[in-house]
Amino acid sequence: GLPFVYLIAFTGMGSFITIFNYVSFRLVDAPYALSQGAIGLIFLVYIFGIASSSFAGPLVERFGRRRILPAGLALMMSGIALTLASPLPLVIGGIVILALGFFLSHSIASSTIGLLAHDAKGHASSLYHLIYYIGSSLAGWMGGWFYAAGHWPAVVAFTLVMLTAAFASALIGPLGQFARQRLDALDDGGNFALVAGEDHALGQRVGDHHDVLGRGVLQQDRTARQDLFVAIEGGLDDRGLVLAHRD
Repeated sequence: GLPFVYLIAFTGMGSFITIFNYVSFRLVDAPYALSQGAIGLIFLVYIFGIASSSFAGPLVERFGRRRILPAGLALMMSGIALTLASPLPLVIGGIVILALGFFLSHSIASSTIGLLAHDAKGHASSLYHLIYYIGSSLAGWMGGWFYAAGHWPAVVAFTLVMLTAAFASALIGPLGQFARQRLDALDDGGNFALVAGEDHALGQRVGDHHDVLGRGVLQQDRTARQDLFVAIEGGLDDRGLVLAHRD
């Protein structure tokens, strides 16, 4: 699970920095011919990224990491693709969308480390940030080769390839394993334990094929409640209960 998150860190940060490194070369040339001062204002789009990261928690609580992490990466990809357009407002709009998607996906990916790392959580988090910055350095440097060879379309292609790998990792990698890891075996009484961080919640057995956990069990622990939504592979019924198939 963790290697997939590290891949997302490398490719996500690498793509983000590559775009910001080389978009200035595009905008200083014709037909835009922007000044260095005007190009520097592009970094104000970080404000949109800060806003999106603040919404990451509520979005995860409502829709789950499995949906929001790929959605953030898809936003990044669409924003980068939009920068291929010629009109300057569309180029700037694409960079804004890129920033929204990057900060959203980074917030979710980095918080997933603590859920996947059973031991040495501090080391796992440190390794995430190390790979994150290696991605920014290495991919940002490699982006220069692509710009020299094929200008902006080549840079866009390079970053989209990286983000395609990140998107695939988000779909098949860490969150699926997280769900499997967090479902413990049924005990002799027919109950099962859901491990949510350091907390355990027991579900009451209902029938022979399903077990039910009520959302109210973890109502006082927001982090554990978010983990509950992500960990159980199933859906909410009309009473707000989470159903999980018994093997």
